[in-house]
Parts: sequence; C-alpha cells; structure tokens
Amino acid sequence: MSAPPTKINPWLARLILLALSLALSLGLAEVAVRLLWPTPRYAYINVANEKVGYLMQPGYSGRASNMFGDYDTAIHINKEGFRDSDHPFIKSADRRIAFLGDSFTFAEQVEEPNSFVRRTETLFNGSRPPVEIMNFGIGGWDIPQYVQCYENFVRPYHPDAVVVAVYVDNDLLNSAFYQLEYGFGRPYFRLKDGRLEDVPSDPAQLDANYKKYRDRLSLRWYHHSHLYNRQKLVIWNIRQKFNLADAQKHNRDLPLDKLWKKAGYRNYRYYAQGINDPVVAEADAVTRLLLQRLQHDVEKDGARLCIALLPAPENLWPDIWPEHLKSLPGLEKIPMDFDRPFKEVNADLPELSKRGDILDLRPALREAAKAGPIFYPVDCHYNGRGQEAVAQALAEWLVPRVSGR
Repeated sequence: MSAPPTKINPWLARLILLALSLALSLGLAEVAVRLLWPTPRYAYINVANEKVGYLMQPGYSGRASNMFGDYDTAIHINKEGFRDSDHPFIKSADRRIAFLGDSFTFAEQVEEPNSFVRRTETLFNGSRPPVEIMNFGIGGWDIPQYVQCYENFVRPYHPDAVVVAVYVDNDLLNSAFYQLEYGFGRPYFRLKDGRLEDVPSDPAQLDANYKKYRDRLSLRWYHHSHLYNRQKLVIWNIRQKFNLADAQKHNRDLPLDKLWKKAGYRNYRYYAQGINDPVVAEADAVTRLLLQRLQHDVEKDGARLCIALLPAPENLWPDIWPEHLKSLPGLEKIPMDFDRPFKEVNADLPELSKRGDILDLRPALREAAKAGPIFYPVDCHYNGRGQEAVAQALAEWLVPRVSGR
C-alpha cells in the first residue's frame, strides 16, 4: 500500500506563489524599463595605483554611461590604464604629442574617434606630416596627477610636445585637494617652507578605498539592472528638489566655510572675489609650482609644453550666472570673477604665455555654440559639437608648435 501524498503547507504555497509573482513582476518591469526608459550603468573600472592614485582597469573593454542616460559609448583601456591603443616606445610617426587631462580628455561621453584628442590627430594628419597623439587623460585627475603621470608614464615615450588640457572649473582649486578631502591615500604635493613637498601614497588606504567601491552589493545591481538605476534616478531627482528647498531656507545664513562644503558649491570658492581664502591661496601657490616643475621637466626632456584651457559654462557666458544662482542659494552675496583661472595660468607661466603656448578655448566654443548646444543637457561635459570645436582649435594651434620642431 503506497504512502499518501505529502500535503504542501498552504502558507508555504502562498509564499512560493508570492515569490514567483514578485520575480515575474520585476522581470516584466525590467523589460519595460529597458524598452521605454533605458538607464544603463556599467562597471566601475578605477584601480588603485601608487604612482598617481588610480588608473583605469588595464585591458578593459566595455561601455560607459551616466545616470541621466546622456550617452552610451564604447570604452577600451590599453595595457597601461588609459583610453587609447597601446603605443610602442619608438615613435610610429614623424612627431608625437602626449595629452594630459581629466574626464574632458578621457571623454567617455563620446565614441573615441569623436573625442577631441583623436579628432585633433585626424585633423592634423589630414594635410600635414604624420603626428601620433597619445591620450593620458583620466576622469577625476587634477594638476598634481598630470605632473605625476608625466614623470611616471609619459616620459618613456619621448613626446615632442605635451599638451595639458586644464579644465579650469576645478583643476586649479584641486591642487589643494588634500585640504578639501581626507583619507584618499593617493600621492600628492603640499607646500613646505614655500616649496613643493612630495607626499607618497598610502597603499593600504588606496586598496581599502577601491575595494570598498568594487565590493559594494549595490554596485552589482547598479551594473546590470536598468530598473534599479531608474528608481535611483527618480529618487535622486526628488532629493534634489528637497535639497534645493532646504538650501533656500538655510544657506543664506551659513558662514563661508560651511557654505563651500555644500554639494556643488566647492568649485565656486576659486572664483570668489574679495575673500581671503587660505585654501585658494595655497591652491594658487601649489598650481604655480607644479606647472613650473612640469615646464622644467618637459623642456629638459627636449619637448615643448603647451596648455589648453577648457572652460565651464560660467566661464563662457558669465551673464548666465544670475540665473544659475537660483539653484545655488547663498552664493548671491559673493561677487565672482570667471576670468580668474585664465589670468592665473598665464601669470604662472609667463614664457609660455609670451610665445602663445597657452590656448584659451573660449572663443572657439562660443562660436560653436551658435549652431547648437556644446554641453550635454545635464552632464557638464562637452558633447560631439563641443569636442569638435576643441579639436578644430587645437589642430590649428598645434601646427607651428609641432611641425616646426
């Protein structure tokens, strides 16, 4: 006689049915979001490096996007950790140019052939002796890391010219990065008795920082689920509205040292007039010494240093500042000088300024903006039109600085 069939606990059956229904609902929601409101995010690929703080994951091939879905581009990282192909130490062209920079130079917002670095190479080679251009730009880098990168990565390639693409909205202030953030572990420079002091990296802190980012469970969802990313974006937009309302209520009474720490405010302290800000004063001093050190090293190596100054929207159109202040309550009481970084860099490098080796890209970008937007709608980086305008100006400017050597 066979045993009677085992009865399933009705509560267990309900739980199983609920779990299956939830999984099916989430799956259908994921499909719907991918079809109607795709919100991709891709792998976090920064890796710790003791010489410069961090690089990109060597050999990585994948895609890049931002939380707003402004772009979705292919990314290839070479064996050293830069968005470029692998280059031999021996030149493969008559001239070689190395670009140093941050996220504007890395340019994940556009496909690599459309980045201003690669477009400059294409334009230059269209009608002139061959030039090989190398991209050493990494998102989030500042002038201290440009110097470290030149000394540790660029030198073995013996470029004929080094172009430093300075994003003026934060690169200059962030020369005093160590006064603004702590516990980052990366190598940096500070003033000691009026001179630069090299501070080595903290390998243990570096590894801990990047392991934390890689291992966070949320990043696994962040990398693969469009539904997860969409709800994060919705929550971010809601928080922005609440944060603005709170800022409008409280920020106008905050002292400056607390006002600068508010999200989105830090960079503006560099432009503030009539304020004796010790952080800005130190940033100016460190920037000047770093640029002069880089000039000395590049020229000692037989190459030519050139500086390209990349502007933010307020540098291009200071008249938009009153409108922008609506989202930055508390700053309306502080006069701003958006020409300041351009004046400072020219004063820091008088020899380069005199011979025209510092390029102000504002005229080229203002002209390009007459035909349409040069920035992404939410992302602060240049779109395809902005990249092309920068490339056109760079290619024309570099002709006498490279061809004549």
